[in-house]
Amino acid sequence: MSFELAPEEFARARGAFEPMSHNLAVESIIRGHTPGIVCVDSRLEPSSALTWFKGRVFLSGDPRSQPFRMSVSEILSGPYMETIISHGGTGFARARM
Repeated sequence: MSFELAPEEFARARGAFEPMSHNLAVESIIRGHTPGIVCVDSRLEPSSALTWFKGRVFLSGDPRSQPFRMSVSEILSGPYMETIISHGGTGFARARM
């Protein structure tokens, strides 16, 4: 299960995105400077999070969280897929950490 955070809650996901702290797009979304969505596995203490901007999807957190992985799959193949494709998204790449 995942929860979409309201923009004023985006900072709650900062810990889950810690491995990507170098990524300026993620930080800009969290700070509210770049429009985006943030979905997390827990509203109070997220360990996994997803955000996207213009077809780029950023996913970070515990890869063992099966419920979050399933909800991410639903998010990416459902409500946001058309938007991702409209911004040129054609596939996914796995980043090494």
